[in-house]
Amino acid sequence: MQTFKLNTEGLTRRILLRAIPTIIISLTFFFTIFIVQGGNVYVDATYYIFPVILILGTFSFSLWRGIKKQKVMAESYELTISDQLICREQLNTPDISILVTEVIEIAKHPKGGFTIKGSRNNGTIIIPVQIEHYEQLEATLQQIHPITIKSNSLFKKLQFLLPFIVGGLMICVYAVNNKVIVGAAGSVLTGLMIWSLIKIQKDKNVDRKTKNRTWIVLLVLVSVIASIIIKLTAPSLP
Repeated sequence: MQTFKLNTEGLTRRILLRAIPTIIISLTFFFTIFIVQGGNVYVDATYYIFPVILILGTFSFSLWRGIKKQKVMAESYELTISDQLICREQLNTPDISILVTEVIEIAKHPKGGFTIKGSRNNGTIIIPVQIEHYEQLEATLQQIHPITIKSNSLFKKLQFLLPFIVGGLMICVYAVNNKVIVGAAGSVLTGLMIWSLIKIQKDKNVDRKTKNRTWIVLLVLVSVIASIIIKLTAPSLP
């Protein structure tokens, strides 16, 4: 039996780099709404200070908690491979076990991580590139099943644009006063939010706390739908 753990070195830096686009989008969304809604009315710069401090403070606190949580999650990751079974265990997530005889695909992805799929629909084992004893693991997996080299799909290649697209759609819903634009942007935004919520809830590699927190998306969704209805039924809007 072989056991593999994750190397958590550099985890904080990776989380911070992933968080930068979210911070930029949030600040852009905030300033765009204020500028569009304010029109030509002069607003003193001090009017923006408190909201900006609030946004940055909220993100800083969330990042601090997120880094602590991700470190605990990464340290709890354990991949066990025996002659009969491949098992992934991680804190606050259901264990995923695949019989060696039922492995139908082992894929190596462009960034170096692996995924293992079984013939039964009992989850996909995700192995991050930060796994310890990488070469030993790759050799072991190759003995179980030939490794398929995967290339990123078009969606994966463009996935980094998704936060910017969502931010732009939200600006259209809340800041634009045109029924056609609001209706189109709102429909796409609503679909994306529902899709992401369902995907997260079904993913066995997402921990329970994260799944529970994603239900707050429903509040945002209600706000988006309410804004769409109000604007589409407003007789004064073009």
